[in-house]
Amino acid sequence: MTAAEREALARLDRLAAGLAPALAATFRRVLATIRDAATLNALAAAVEQGGADAVVNLLLSLDTETAATAVLARGLTLAVVATALTTARVSRPLSGLVVAFERGFPEAEAAAQTMALDRYRTLAAELRPVLRGVVADGIAAGQNPRVVAQAVRHVVGFTDYDRQIVRSFREALESGDFAGALRRTLRDKRSDAVLRRLAKANDGALQPAQVERMVAAYERTLLNWRAETWARTAALDATRTGQLTAWQAAIDRGAIEGPLVKRWVTRLDGREREGHRAANGQTVPWGQPFYDPSISAYVQIPGQGTFNCRCAFTVRPAALADL
Repeated sequence: MTAAEREALARLDRLAAGLAPALAATFRRVLATIRDAATLNALAAAVEQGGADAVVNLLLSLDTETAATAVLARGLTLAVVATALTTARVSRPLSGLVVAFERGFPEAEAAAQTMALDRYRTLAAELRPVLRGVVADGIAAGQNPRVVAQAVRHVVGFTDYDRQIVRSFREALESGDFAGALRRTLRDKRSDAVLRRLAKANDGALQPAQVERMVAAYERTLLNWRAETWARTAALDATRTGQLTAWQAAIDRGAIEGPLVKRWVTRLDGREREGHRAANGQTVPWGQPFYDPSISAYVQIPGQGTFNCRCAFTVRPAALADL
């Protein structure tokens, strides 16, 4: 790995780490936007009158998409512009564009808007089966529509897999598998003393209120982890998008002469995807896509559409591509 490639990975880490906290807050605002898309009374009426379809259509309407995408776009625009400005400052061919970017960067805004819509639609697609499952379970159990509506609001932000692991954690607590509960990484460790005592005694049970408290704490930690993971992935994508956008803006505005190439750089630390290990070193002319073997698709930047990808890319004159 060259010094330039090591610096590309290090810069990706620095920029993404700086962007992630604000993007985690953006993610939480998006979840609040979805939860607040309908009142509790409106949700209860949807449960009673139309079931799962009515609830999904109410919470994930076109109005919700517009509002949530606007929230995402604001956060992502700041991230993409910040990265583009940093790219301009550290790349001497782009230094003349810093002032122009600070005064207005429509390319970054357009890229962020596209990212925002894609992110929201991915989130909505993950949420639909969760909402349907909660409504179906509530109706099957004969719960009051208002209770079901409260449960619907509660699960916004979780995936179907999240629901499964929360359910299995609850089952471990209720069935007396306290040793299994203690192995859960996301558990609230303040309850460990109680769980260890019960596990050691191999007898006894938790009170229902204790189970509810432990499950609620587990869900809070899980949702925080989900927000942080989403933000980390979004920050990585925003960083790479900002870099790509800055270079393209420089080309469009005549700040760079001669053809460029971009080169895929994979972090070879044993945790990389097999397909991204194969993609490492792939070099293509500027404007042409990379081929990502991990998703069998062409992408403009490494990791595009791939969860938590840590790959980067470098840009250099085509004449120096083989150096």
